Amino acid sequence: VSGQIVLEAEDAVLPEGTSIQLENGDNCSGGKSLGYFGAEQTFELKYTAAEVKTYKLSAVMSSAVLKSDWSGFDVMTVTNEVMTLKLNDAAIDLGTFELPGSSGWTKTWKEVELGEVTLKVGENVFAFAALTQGPNIDCIKLTDPNASQGQGGGEQVTKYNVTFNANGGSGEMAAVQVEEGEYTLPACTFAGPGTKVFAGWEVTVTMTYGQWSWEQAQVLQPGEKINVTKDTEIKATWKVVITKDAQIDLTNAFFLEAEDATPTVNGQQCVAEDNESSHGGKDVGYMSAGAALTFNFNASAAGKAKLILMGRSASANWGAQPIVYNDHALEETTSIKLNGVDVSVAGKGFLGSDGKTSVQVDLGEVDVVAGPNTIVLTALAQAPNIDCFALISNTVTFTLPNA
Repeated sequence: VSGQIVLEAEDAVLPEGTSIQLENGDNCSGGKSLGYFGAEQTFELKYTAAEVKTYKLSAVMSSAVLKSDWSGFDVMTVTNEVMTLKLNDAAIDLGTFELPGSSGWTKTWKEVELGEVTLKVGENVFAFAALTQGPNIDCIKLTDPNASQGQGGGEQVTKYNVTFNANGGSGEMAAVQVEEGEYTLPACTFAGPGTKVFAGWEVTVTMTYGQWSWEQAQVLQPGEKINVTKDTEIKATWKVVITKDAQIDLTNAFFLEAEDATPTVNGQQCVAEDNESSHGGKDVGYMSAGAALTFNFNASAAGKAKLILMGRSASANWGAQPIVYNDHALEETTSIKLNGVDVSVAGKGFLGSDGKTSVQVDLGEVDVVAGPNTIVLTALAQAPNIDCFALISNTVTFTLPNA
């Protein structure tokens, strides 16, 4: 049986001088069974495990209580007072069970479920001890709980555990046991972290191309199907809800162009592209984690200024034709600091629906200092395409260094 380990009684370790006998004949596994398991007799069955794992334990036994006229076997009641069983010196509760009688000397075997046990790495010892007359024993079985007997002609149905990871969210979703094959992703009942909302289930799928295969994470939606071939974790993903800011008149704005910024590459790409820059020049894309842009400017005096970032989403479904752009949240991907002070980007970002059009993100009022100022934009993950920063102030004028 798939997923099952059988320890035969004929392989038992018997103490020297024991009265226990191994008997040929009418056992259920085709080998020998163990009989004459009388009071104070003991034996051991051993198994070497490669990993820590939990199994369902069962034992195949038959009555050893003879009828008064020796015409067969009577029903036998087994308790912890009749026989004890230990795994690695830890007692297993046998409870109370009955073994059927029989007419004649043909034994009637019964498989008795004894609960779950956990094997350790290395040698595991099942120690039997009879306190009075013990039963006849054919074997014990260790069955993987994820593999069960199916219906119809002994077909095996393999089952796997599907678990759910809140990934920073809160709440509980109970693990489910599913049969091997297709599984429909459920609705998410986790609550998102902060103001984030559910974006989909991240699952690892096996991709193939010709002779090559590899595992790749994909985000799928409830109702979509996955193929379960092993214990599987499904991870919730979350997204920021982005509201498009009103587009401000930039006639009197001072611009800091991304193409003129100082790039810090750190082994990551940071490329000026001839794309839809709002000023007819270049924007900067391919900013993966660790890449940064440094913008330097001078202010005529200390004061307040409105800071606006212009750019577009760099998150896209490249397999779609035409390419489909996704919403691109700044707080998950981008850090912005003015003179070393964090500029809040919570809830800010670029909508995928704007496609390759450069649009404004209003970052609110910031404090500039008289003289040199520095803005550093750093990619925490794949950053949006950056077109420029715009500064607007009624009291402060701005210039570029060395202007």
